[in-house]
Amino acid sequence: MILFSGKAIRLITVLVICMVAYSCDKGSEEDIPSYIKAESIYLKVVDGQGTRSQKITDAWVYIDNEFIGVFELPFYKVPVLKAGKHQLKIYPGIKMNGIAATRVPYSFYIPYEKEINLVRGNIDTLKDLKTEYSSNTVFAWQEDFEQSTISLDTTKRSFSKLQRTTDVGKVFHQAGEYNSSSGIAVVSSDSGIFECVTHEAFTLPLNGNDVFMEMNYKTNNAVTVGLFVNTALKTIQEPLLVLNRNTEWNKIYINLTAAIVNHQDAINFKIFFGVVKESDVAEAEFLIDNIKLVHL
Repeated sequence: MILFSGKAIRLITVLVICMVAYSCDKGSEEDIPSYIKAESIYLKVVDGQGTRSQKITDAWVYIDNEFIGVFELPFYKVPVLKAGKHQLKIYPGIKMNGIAATRVPYSFYIPYEKEINLVRGNIDTLKDLKTEYSSNTVFAWQEDFEQSTISLDTTKRSFSKLQRTTDVGKVFHQAGEYNSSSGIAVVSSDSGIFECVTHEAFTLPLNGNDVFMEMNYKTNNAVTVGLFVNTALKTIQEPLLVLNRNTEWNKIYINLTAAIVNHQDAINFKIFFGVVKESDVAEAEFLIDNIKLVHL
């Protein structure tokens, strides 16, 4: 999996621009760049794939299979030292685990491909950038909290329960989609703990194939996300990531691949979420929606 930090992306962009500027000094017409511009990438879903909610932050751009660079969206004037008809390919990129320093092309989204006609000195505006889940994506688990039952169980050590909320001020909303409910857990006691785990145990690939969990969340308290690893002899609880506080709904792509590969003796896995109320929070509130556990 290719990783780029935000600094690396900016450096690549600067190097490209510097190369173009140096070439243009020579005065050759062939050294005058064409430009491309893009605002965003739209995610198309079909029945059974859940919400269109996405957080595609970057475009990994290739022209005729030649890597041009990684560019944060939106971008307005990316120089390309080519003219005429060429094959454009753009891979949608994300911040893995919500971290800007770990930018990757998301392996579950297919690249956008199109033949474009580049004109030197002109800007080609890409207006129809779309992606969708690849045909070999397996949706191992989804939870959108729209049903009366929830596929997450509160554990014995939890002081509070995960429930459905229909409060309009708390429910996640994606434009153009129907969403009446979200999941909510509230912890008000100073010694309070919330913990829930998936009702189902999932058999996930141990061969290194990508395994990710996507979800929308909003929280005023740190939230731990991790795995229960079930082997023939024992169950291991393994925290993987902590979600920081946020004041608006956020989308995150959590990479579970390495943690799963590290347990070659595992029979199956469960996902858990945990909240320990922090002392400066009067009442911890964790909102969650549109969970997707996907693998290749």
